[in-house]
Parts: sequence; structure tokens; C-alpha cells
Amino acid sequence: MKIRTKLYLSLSLTIILFGIIFVVYGFIQRESFVGLFINEAHEKEVIFDKILILKGAPLETFTFDYSYWDEMVNFIANENESWAKEMINTSVLTNYGINAIWLYKTDYSLLYSIDNLKDNGFKEVPLNKEIINSVFLHKQLCHFFLNTSKGLMEIRGATIHPTLDVERKTPSRGYIFAAKLWGKEYIDELSRLIGGTIQITNPEEKTVVSNQSLEKAIITFSRILTDWNETPLIRLNIRFESYGLKEFNHIFKQRFIIFILFAGSILVIILFIFTRWISMPLRKISFALNSKDPSYIASLKRHNDEFGDILLMIENFLKQEEILRKSEEQFRLVVEETVDYAIFMLDSDGRIVSWNKGAERIKGYRAGEIIGKHFSAFYTSEDIQRGKPEEELKKARVEGRCEDEGWRVRKDGSQFLANAIITALYDQAGNLRGFSKVTRDITKRKKSEDELYRLNRALKTISECNQTLVRATNESNLLHEICRNLVGVGGYRLAWVGFAEQNEKKIVRPVAQAGYEEGYLENLNFTWSDAELGHGPTGTSIRMGKICICKNVLTDPRFAPWRDEAIKRGYASSIALPMTAEGRTFGALNIYADELDAFDEQEVSMLEELTNDLAYGIFALRTHSEREQAQESLKKLHSAIEQTADIVVITNKEGVIEYVNPAFEKTTGYAKEIAIGQTPRIIKSGKHDQRFYEMLWKTILSGNVFRDTLINRRKNGEFYYAEKAITPIIDKEGNITHFVSTDKDITERKEIEKTQRLAQLGELVADMAHEVNNPLMIISGNAQLSLLDGTLNEEIKSNLKIIHEECNRAKDIIQRLLKFSRPSKGERKGTDINQSIESVTKLIEHQFSLSNVKIKKDLKYDLPAIVIDEKQMQEVFMNLLNNARDAMPEGGEIIINTSLDGEYCKIEMKDSGVGMDDKTLARVFEPFFTTKEKGTGLGLSVCFGIIKAHNGKIEFKSQLQKGTTAHIWLPIKAEGV
Repeated sequence: MKIRTKLYLSLSLTIILFGIIFVVYGFIQRESFVGLFINEAHEKEVIFDKILILKGAPLETFTFDYSYWDEMVNFIANENESWAKEMINTSVLTNYGINAIWLYKTDYSLLYSIDNLKDNGFKEVPLNKEIINSVFLHKQLCHFFLNTSKGLMEIRGATIHPTLDVERKTPSRGYIFAAKLWGKEYIDELSRLIGGTIQITNPEEKTVVSNQSLEKAIITFSRILTDWNETPLIRLNIRFESYGLKEFNHIFKQRFIIFILFAGSILVIILFIFTRWISMPLRKISFALNSKDPSYIASLKRHNDEFGDILLMIENFLKQEEILRKSEEQFRLVVEETVDYAIFMLDSDGRIVSWNKGAERIKGYRAGEIIGKHFSAFYTSEDIQRGKPEEELKKARVEGRCEDEGWRVRKDGSQFLANAIITALYDQAGNLRGFSKVTRDITKRKKSEDELYRLNRALKTISECNQTLVRATNESNLLHEICRNLVGVGGYRLAWVGFAEQNEKKIVRPVAQAGYEEGYLENLNFTWSDAELGHGPTGTSIRMGKICICKNVLTDPRFAPWRDEAIKRGYASSIALPMTAEGRTFGALNIYADELDAFDEQEVSMLEELTNDLAYGIFALRTHSEREQAQESLKKLHSAIEQTADIVVITNKEGVIEYVNPAFEKTTGYAKEIAIGQTPRIIKSGKHDQRFYEMLWKTILSGNVFRDTLINRRKNGEFYYAEKAITPIIDKEGNITHFVSTDKDITERKEIEKTQRLAQLGELVADMAHEVNNPLMIISGNAQLSLLDGTLNEEIKSNLKIIHEECNRAKDIIQRLLKFSRPSKGERKGTDINQSIESVTKLIEHQFSLSNVKIKKDLKYDLPAIVIDEKQMQEVFMNLLNNARDAMPEGGEIIINTSLDGEYCKIEMKDSGVGMDDKTLARVFEPFFTTKEKGTGLGLSVCFGIIKAHNGKIEFKSQLQKGTTAHIWLPIKAEGV
């Protein structure tokens, strides 16, 4: 085919290619649009599913929470309907957005129900008892939909269990159902949330996505809602219109038209220029090449382009052709006469097509004997079975070159180590013509390199081991380090040291090892007795006191008992060197290699020297055993102090800290670097007076041990209780040099004791309420009746009034004690804390103004509602405000602040009163402790109990004559509600 024809064909193919590009471009853009359509449809489905989950979350949460409730279990057992009306009422329906609740006993009889559907037909679940039994037969939670007279209804149910039975392992105590009506308003709300429309149809009606919907960017999908037995009940058809996809489709059509017009114009111009510029010079070049006459393209010399270069190339080609012919002849002579390298050619199948004198000398074949045969004749039988010749040819084809070192076979069957390079040869068209192969005999060089490597390896190993011997301070570490050097530096497979036990069985006990062992030393028994197991290299070396070498594990009969395990781990040869000290062999150094006959004469000599040095080093280390044991005892003592849970502090005679253990840092919060150089005053709490510390110093300076319980302060300001013991350290002359202080943190124990005391107080108060209230009521009642007697004189009436008032006062004290010892949970609900504070201050503002006390408020009004018992919390606020007023007999100011503090709502009440000292501040929450002339000392104790029952915190900060601030923290998310 002529070049012109090929050119025209190329141009035609170019036009076709442009056409294909147009089609492909349009297809890709179309697929992009479809992909965007599918992605957006998927996103819409995910968003819709998430909205359904979020909208159904309150119903699921209610069912899950109320089915784990001890009070619910008690209600079903006792059938206390008043409890149900109080705890499961319309406010619960409103809070959770539920329309109906049903509670059933285990026999599937209705116990209680409530709804806001205004339809008596929902007194019970719209399911019969057999269906309810079927629903909970194999599961404990259910979720389904029902068509009712009011419309579609979503229902969730669960088995009821005690609070602690989170996994529902105990038998069901009853059943709870909760329902939400999917009315028109609910469906419209879902439509607004998803930004589309929702239609309810029969489950058999499927959503069809047409091409028209795709063009108009209308996304449709559906969801099936099932009834109690998972049968399709209804289908939700959801429809969206994507304006972004519509705009994308419009822009794509415009751009595609512009692209076609632009590309078509460029194609026409390119075709015209290409045809004009290429066709004429190609005709001239064709004539010149056919006639081998460059005069046809002489006119192209004036062109400073590729055609001018072609003319020069043609002229140079004719000149170089003769030079190349002569060069090839010279190269052929060089290759054929080379004797140090075997150089020959292979065809594409690997058969030999040329042979030089070097190949004849190295391989042993004459040219007539080998040409035409496959080059695999030079490979060992193992390599041929593995397909190595074919692999090397394949690698040369792919990578252009393959180099390998390995054993090759001569004509006489002898083997030599060779370096061979196979190079793939291609013609100008890229077709494989064959291969060139260059082989060099490197047997002598490799042997010299291996001997040099072994010698250098042994010298380096000896050097490292000698350094280890010089640095050694511990026998076990020395032995392990020597083994690691032999493996890591020496390159041996395994190294281990065995000591000869002086017992009846004469066991060899491995004491150190390194390398690939994998249980070898554990599974096999070594002995140095004159028995079969003692005739191995290790036993022989110890028993005879001489070096024992196994050159080949596979054939040496002495290695028979351990051969199988050794072969599994790649051991090929071994050496055992006796370790001798003071004329007695006490062990052996054993070394295993992964090559046959791995230990030559020079290497054995150096390893023997190493073993002698090792034996001497072990003997020298053992002479220092007593000193090492003493040092070890000191280390253990230090480790015990470092790891003990009790605080240990060492100070000098002046009380300056010189050492603290980690327990001090953990308990106090002070780092070691900060504490050292300070005095124990850094943890001083201020709870002990000066006289206490004077007694402490007097005790320890007299040489006695001081013991007592202290209250200290952590770095963060928290207090903790500690059982302290301070012991003087006395030198040989009887002088005190240091003090050792040990503290045991008993804060948790104190809290437990406090809790126990409160529990005991609660029992006492309960008994007292029972035993005292009745007599008080009789006394108070008789006093009131006596006051009605008109015959009594004024003195008797006055006494009777006093009796009546004191009885009431005693009853008030008992009620306060009951509140303190057993605070009631009360009725908790979401409350605006600011509104609660406002209610309290309105009640007392006028009364406080009469005492010249002003109340200022700085309330943060965007606080979330807090779940509390509002009556109890108002009692806390009232108590704190009354205490603040009593602390300002001459009048003053109270400032109330509210704010958010992390996950807590924080309330502050600050007064400008007389304040409190540290002793008073430490006892403010103690029952019956008061600084007032008239007071029970229970007000703040009751406040503390109420706040604690709400999982909150309360604390006071105060200074004398600088006022007092009460801080209250209440959790935003209430627990257990």
C-alpha cells in the first residue's frame, strides 16, 4: 500500500476518531448526568431514612426506657393504678410525642392504657391476645405499623424487665406498647422536612422511574411499611424535583453543541494543512529511497524542518552502510576469539545458533556438538525441573535483560559457579530476533570471597564479644549478649550456652540462647553422661573437654537423636566448644549454621579463644555474686517504694523534700520536679492549728515516730485524709539526718464511714419519728384542748401555749432530720431554674428589705430546662438566702448569678456578710452544727442531701469579714429520669 493511500486512510481514521470522540463525549456526559442523578437519589433516600429514624426516636426511646424500670415491674405486680396515673399520664404522651400507651400483664390481659386519640376503640392495642403472644414469642422488642380507624399508626412494643436486667435474660414481667399516629399533619411535616412529596399507596403499586422523569430531574423512590408479622402493609412513594440536575442537563446540551462545532472546525483545518504539508515531501522521499538517489529530495535541503533532516539521514545512511559492514566483521572476530567468556547467540526459542572459543573452553562443547541444541543443557537437573531456563528467557523478553549467578554443568558432568547475562535482541520493528548470552566462570573468585567473608565475620564477632566481656557485669546478660552477637554479627542460625548439672542424670541445662530456636531447646533433652544422648556434640564436648564439630547434620550419626528437629529449623552444621575454668568443664558454647561444613580451621581457632575468654569472664563475675545480691536487694527496696500505693516522702533534718515516690505525685497532683526542694507545707490544708505542728516536730526531733490522721490539700485544692507516720533516720553517731514520711490515703474509707453514719442516723431518725411523733401529737392535742377551757388562769394558758409551740418545734426538727437522712426523690420535671429563683426571691424580697438586705440578680436567660424537684430546690434556695441574711445583721447585699459550666448549670449566691473561718467552713454540712443561737443545725445538711440526690455538687467559699459565696452545680442531663 502506498504512503499516500496510507495517509488518506489515516486521515479517514482521524475523522472517524473525532466522530467517536463526539459520541463518547456525549455518552460520558450523559453517564455523568445519570451518575449525578443516581447519587442525588441515593442521598435523598439516606436523608429520608435518617429523618424517619429521628422522628421515630422518641417512640423508641420511651419504649426502651420504660421497659427497664423497677417501679414499672412493681406496678405490674401490685396493680397500683394511682402510680400509673401519676407516672404515665398525658404529660408523658406530650413529652415523647406519643398518642397511646398500653401496659399488659404476662397473661396478655390489659392492665393500664392511656391515649389522646379521643376514640374508645383504642382502649386496648388493636391486636388480639394471640397476635400479641405471637409477636413476643421469639423476640423481646417489636416495631410495626397498623391501619386503624384514625389512620396509619406506628407501634413499638417491648417486654418489661428490672432495671439491672439490661440483657433481658430474666422472664418478662409484662408488656408495654406505645403508638404514634401518622396523620395528615405528620405526613405533611415529613414532606416539608425532606423537601418533597409523600404519597401512601398499596404495597403492590411500585414506583416507576421513566426517561421523562430523568430528563425532568424528578427523583422517586419508595419505602415499604410492614405490619406485626412483617407482611407489607403500605408503600410510601416519595417524589423530589432536582433543580440542580435540570440546570446541569441544560448546560450540558449547550456545551455539547459548542464542542461539536469547535472540534469540527479544528478538524477541517488540520486535515487541510496535514494533507498539504505531508503528501508532497513524502512523494519525493519515496522516489529517493526506491532509487537510492538523494537528488530527488535535494530541494528539501532548503527546509529547516524534519524533511531536511531526512535528506541528511539518507545521505549519511549510504556512507555509514560501508562502515557498519566493516565494524560487524571486526566485532565477529573479537567475539569468536575471546576465551575468558562464553559468548553465544540463541534464537527466540532458546536454541544455540553461534559458539565462540571461550564457550568451548568453559563449557567443553565444540561448535558442531552444541549448535542447534537448547541452552538448558548447561543447567542442573534441579534447575530444569523448576523451569529456570524458561523463566530467564521470559524475564529477558519482558525486561530486556536477565542476570543470574548459579551452578552450571559442563559436557563432562562437572559443575562450576557461573555468572550469566541473557540479553534480548530486537530489530528496528520491535520484533524479537533472539538472545545473546555471556557466561563467566566465577568458581575460584566466589570461593575466595566466601573464605574472606567467613574470616571477616569471625573477626568481627570476636571483636563484639570481647567488648561485651569487658562491659559485662551480670552473668546471665553476658551469656545472652554473647549469643546475640554470634547470631546478629556472626550470622549463625542459633547460638546457645548449656551448663552441666552435677547430678545423677548429668543434664545439660540451657541458660542462654539467641537465633531461630522455636522450642528446639525445650523439646529435646541434652546430657553429658556416657549414654546415647550424651554422645552428641554438646555432651561429648563437656564430657571430654574438647571441641566437637558436626559438618553435616544430615549424615553425622552423633546427631541422630536431634536430626529431625534440627532439619525443621534449618540447621546444617554445628560446633560445641567446652567452657573450662580451674581445670573443670562446667558447660559448652553451641553454635549452629545453616550451611554445610561452616566452620574452617581459622574460624574454629578464633571461636575456641572466644569460649576460653567467656569461661574466664563467667568465673570472674561469680566472684562478685555477694556484692551483686546486695545491690539487687537495694533495687528491690527502691522498686517496692516506687510501686507502693502509699505516699513516701524523704526530707532532710530541716524538712526540705529530697525524694517523693510516684504515689505522692498521683495523690497530691504535684510532680516530683516541683516537690523536691519544697517542704511538706505545699500540701498543708489549714485544717490543723499551729499547736498540732509543734507537737509533730517535738515528737520526731526527740527520735520518736509520729502517727496521726491528717487532712491535706491536693494541688487542685481538694482535701484528702491521710494516715501519716513520720520516722526519723538516725546515723551511727545517733544524730538525726533525715525523716521518712509514709501516708496512706483513707479518703474513700472516710466517705464510706460518713455514708454509714448517715445510714445509721436515718434508721435512728425513722425510729425516733415513730416513737416520738405519737406522744408529741398526744401532748400537743391535749394542750390545744386544754386551751379551750375558759376556767384556766393566764399563767396556765401561757404554759400550755409554750408546750404546744415546743411540740411543733420538735416535730419540725424530726421532719428536717428525715429529709436530711432520707431525701425524697420527689416529682422531677424539666424546670426553668431562673424562674424558680425568681419565685423564691419574690416571696422574701419585701421581708429582706425590712432587714436592709438587697437582692441583685444576674441570670443567664438562655439556659436549658433542668430536670429537678422544684419544691426541694426552692427549699435549698430559701435556706441559703436566709443564712445569707442572718450573716448580715447590719444589712448588706446578696448577688445571685446563673451560668453554664460545661455539662452543668451553675448557681452562685454571694453575700457581703461576716464570713466564716476555715474550721467553721469545714463543718457547715455536719448535722446539728450551727453558729446561730436559735437553730437546729440541719438546714445546710438538708440542702447537701437534696443537691446530692440530684447528682449535683454544692460548696462554700468564705473569709472572715469578706462574705460567703455558695456554689451549686446541677447536671443539665439528669440521670435515671
